[in-house]
Amino acid sequence: MDDVFVLLDKLENEFLSAKNAVFSKKAMVDATVCMQLITEIKNGLPSALKKAQDIIDHSTEIVSSSTKKGEEIVAEAERQAAEIVSQSEILRRAEHDAKVIRNEAVQFANTLKGDSRLYVDDMFADVENFLSDTIACIRNNREELRGAIIKEKRPPQNK
Repeated sequence: MDDVFVLLDKLENEFLSAKNAVFSKKAMVDATVCMQLITEIKNGLPSALKKAQDIIDHSTEIVSSSTKKGEEIVAEAERQAAEIVSQSEILRRAEHDAKVIRNEAVQFANTLKGDSRLYVDDMFADVENFLSDTIACIRNNREELRGAIIKEKRPPQNK
């Protein structure tokens, strides 16, 4: 491509260095040199244009590849973000469920503790009543036994 510009510069210099014809505004150039430069430019254009097209094609390919890669990166980032959000939501739900279960367990334990205390209190009351009845029975038996002992120790009374 640079060769074409060099050739165009030479052609331009040929026109700039042309001498004006006598009594005319027209300039005279060396037609052979100009034709030779134009032929070289024509021959140089296809390869220069091919190089330019290759560069354009390659840059389009690079841009296309970069765009595709960028889209893939964005898609992957969006997928990962969605996964993180999903995991965060799962974690939040699990923490909430755990809190509910813990609260239910604490409430159940407190209810069980209260019920157990009432049951033990009822058992102690039953044992206390049983022991009270047993002590009363023992007192009665002792009193009867004392009464029998006292009767045996007394001398018989004559009348």
